[in-house]
Amino acid sequence: MRFLLFGLALTLVGLLLDVYVYRRWRRFVREAGWPEFGYRLYAVLIPLAALLMPLYILLWRFWEVEPRLPRAILSGLWVLWYLPKLFLAPVLLLAQGASLLGRLRRRSLSASLDSGPEARRHFLRTAGWALAGVPFVLTGRGLIRDTYAVTLFRETVYLPTLPRAFDGLRIVQLSDLHAGSYLNPSCYLSPGSEKIVAAMLSRLIAAFCIIDDALQAMGYKDDPQAKTPASAILTLALLAALEFGGKHNKALALAKDLGLFTHVPSPSRFNRRLHALYPLLLPLLHLLAQVWKHLHQAQAYALDTFPLPACENIRAPRSRLFPDKAYRGFIPSKRVYFHGLKLHLLVDDGKFIHEVNLTPGSFHDLASLLLLPLDLPEGAELYLDRGYESHLYEDLLREAQEVVPMVIRRRNSRRYLPWMQYLAIVGRRVVETVGSMLHHLFPRRIHAVTQEGFVIKVLTFVLAHNISLLTQKMAG
Repeated sequence: MRFLLFGLALTLVGLLLDVYVYRRWRRFVREAGWPEFGYRLYAVLIPLAALLMPLYILLWRFWEVEPRLPRAILSGLWVLWYLPKLFLAPVLLLAQGASLLGRLRRRSLSASLDSGPEARRHFLRTAGWALAGVPFVLTGRGLIRDTYAVTLFRETVYLPTLPRAFDGLRIVQLSDLHAGSYLNPSCYLSPGSEKIVAAMLSRLIAAFCIIDDALQAMGYKDDPQAKTPASAILTLALLAALEFGGKHNKALALAKDLGLFTHVPSPSRFNRRLHALYPLLLPLLHLLAQVWKHLHQAQAYALDTFPLPACENIRAPRSRLFPDKAYRGFIPSKRVYFHGLKLHLLVDDGKFIHEVNLTPGSFHDLASLLLLPLDLPEGAELYLDRGYESHLYEDLLREAQEVVPMVIRRRNSRRYLPWMQYLAIVGRRVVETVGSMLHHLFPRRIHAVTQEGFVIKVLTFVLAHNISLLTQKMAG
């Protein structure tokens, strides 16, 4: 009911505006000596225009099937009819107010407004009628030019209730297309899709160049009979990690549709080639870390552990991927169990992952201090969580590697200092940010058939994150 009253009030306001503009237009036409057909036609269209808003409300609120085309036509006609009057009415009111003020004051202003065609009143009227055409010009420009001026913005939105069918897919929302879906969508969707594909291809080309140069620096040579080089195989794996949540089939299909490489292998052949390149992933990560050190001088590092569930807890007893109880871990922050692996990451203050390791879920976090090489410069600060608190290991880091451990300690610890806790909490935030960035790339569950395939997908996600940072650093 309130919506109907609002519509009727809007119709009444528009009708009053129409009557006022009609009276001023009739006077202007008579003074200019123009034919009377113009304002007589205007008088006929006024009641018809007043019916546009009630019809629009009836179609919107009381029609069972939404008629998009009639609604769009009625709203477009209503806007084109009343929008010019919003420009015109203030100017006419200003001219009429100036004329009234001059008559009341009976001074020279009255003579200047009423004398000759160049008087102010005549100028204001002419300017007002000229401004009435501005909305038509702007609307025409929007329909002709701005329809194709699509701007691409990348935003990350977390939707916890998204159906599983969307796992591994990148959702693109095209909004603010004021031309309307009742037109041909291909004419204005193609520029936006081209920009999206161009942004993806630019990152992919940069990743291919980095991987190819890195493999050449490592001395790797492809087999003479291979139709697809190893750099292309790793690039396709990174494409799957960046855009499809690790779904290799979708990445291969996209590469074949776009013609990214001269020969795109079949999914089975791609899987065998990728498994053959598995020993090169960690050396490739180490080489990229050396390149990053020349681009970014890190002063602080952070070490943390992230759970990687392989399946739901209800399926853990019959899991074929990780059947042992050693993969049963616990997440203290959430107070829940999980079944899978732990991902240990060593990152710097530039969000680059320098070292990575995977352990079964039941292993303690301190295992990463022994398994990771921790190739850190002397005097670097290493921020650690409460799970890494060990006086013995801290002393070893100080004496053997000259690394300053910054540990978030428990309150009953003998080395607890409040100001040190604040510095440790602030410095450790970078590794939590990296974990969120990797979680954004991960699907809800990483699909793999073998343990080696699971590890390969995790490492490709890490490589995709690092190469994205390298391309941004080189470009900026």
